[in-house]
Amino acid sequence: MILLPILCYHEIGGHDAARGQRRSVVPLELFVEQMAYLRRAGYRCVTLGEARNYLQGERRRRRVVVLTFDDGTADFYGQAYPVLKQHGFSATVFVVAQAVGGISRWSGSSGAPLMSWREIQELARQGIEIGSHALTHSSVTRLPLDIAREEVRKSRRIIQGRLGTAVHSFCYPYGDFDPQVEMLVTEAGYNLACSTVRGNLHTRKDLFHLKRILVNRFTSIARLRRRLSPLYDLRCRLHRLRSKTSGHSAEVDHGGRNAP
Repeated sequence: MILLPILCYHEIGGHDAARGQRRSVVPLELFVEQMAYLRRAGYRCVTLGEARNYLQGERRRRRVVVLTFDDGTADFYGQAYPVLKQHGFSATVFVVAQAVGGISRWSGSSGAPLMSWREIQELARQGIEIGSHALTHSSVTRLPLDIAREEVRKSRRIIQGRLGTAVHSFCYPYGDFDPQVEMLVTEAGYNLACSTVRGNLHTRKDLFHLKRILVNRFTSIARLRRRLSPLYDLRCRLHRLRSKTSGHSAEVDHGGRNAP
């Protein structure tokens, strides 16, 4: 098993009361504190693409963590990226190809503004990896096969066309995947794909359903430190086993107060 914590963020900041109360929104001051902790603890924060060699067994001298941001919200460009730049950290941002420059309608009635292509292009030039979060942020497993294929393939073509570089990483909207969707992602030319299954230990067979550590407004430094430990993966596996035994979904809670 390979220890590689992959942190999953959504929105940073939250400029209005409705957004700021959503648990997926990490207050800026907490995000600043989390990044400062990672720096003090000696972590090197890399993109998902850079971490691929580690996932395939390459030895490393330093602690490594991957920072991922789903949806491509405008607060990444305005609030999160300046903090990352200050610490010399990189990250992977998953954008919804047909929604760029719009609003994240899928996140509720008060959806968040999304980055523009100009902002995304600038981030890519600065070393931020841009991955695909599908074409429309639809639950791909619930779509007819031809439409699901289009969500996966066309999103990659659009992003590559805008950036002029290859796109290697995919993130399943809502963490929704199955073997058929994994095959579509593989056939489309991606090298890696992220789920929302919780954990931080991986095998070389997990490249298309990587586990992540879901971070939200309740993720204190103490909780973050625990989730970086390999013991966190064990707790998550036990949680999934109990949930399966009781007949409940193990991955519904996206990291709330009671998450492992």
